[in-house]
Amino acid sequence: MCYRYKKAINILEEVIKNNPEYTYLYGELSNLYEKINDYKKALEYANLDLLNNKHNTDMYYRKFDILFELKRYDDCLNILDKLEKEFSTGDKHEYKRAQIFISNKDYEKAILYLNKLLLREKDYLYLQDKMYCLFMLERYDEAIDIGLQLMDEKEKGIVCFWLARSYLAIEDYQKALIYMNKSILLGDCDQWNYYWKSVILENLGKNHEAEIAYQKAINLGYSEND
Repeated sequence: MCYRYKKAINILEEVIKNNPEYTYLYGELSNLYEKINDYKKALEYANLDLLNNKHNTDMYYRKFDILFELKRYDDCLNILDKLEKEFSTGDKHEYKRAQIFISNKDYEKAILYLNKLLLREKDYLYLQDKMYCLFMLERYDEAIDIGLQLMDEKEKGIVCFWLARSYLAIEDYQKALIYMNKSILLGDCDQWNYYWKSVILENLGKNHEAEIAYQKAINLGYSEND
């Protein structure tokens, strides 16, 4: 797939080199570079596209996503400010602000924006992110309350994972094990599921099972340096 994208890039760059008036190709090139994780080139073409079409809101959102991947969060906020000033505002902007604050580990501010969104709509994703923020703020009982609400609506591995971590934090090891096992059964798990399962099992005095889980974590890429 990556080869196909690179081939398409070579073709389009040759076209625009010979036909510089085909400025509409800048957006497509930005998209293709983003797909192969070359965010610097993706940003370069996004900027070229916006030079030719300053009212392309979709490209501003793409530029936001690229800058987010580059961890240029202040620039991300500047784009949202511009969009809110010059174009319509909406939930999309506020959720993106919450994502920036989560990435900056400013969980209190993230919760402020998520709460605004939740007043309008009890969206699963907003609640899931709020649960994560509450966990990171060590507000474990509140995180558990939200996690259980989410599980009533739909069981997801990531929600089970943070429920398990929350129960582990308050030393309810049996419930922690139940939800960590469920997170593994639901799939989409990695070395961290097994690492934390080993920690839970160790706290339960199940040292042999803990060692098996720990070895599984190592096999999936866990390192003590992580």
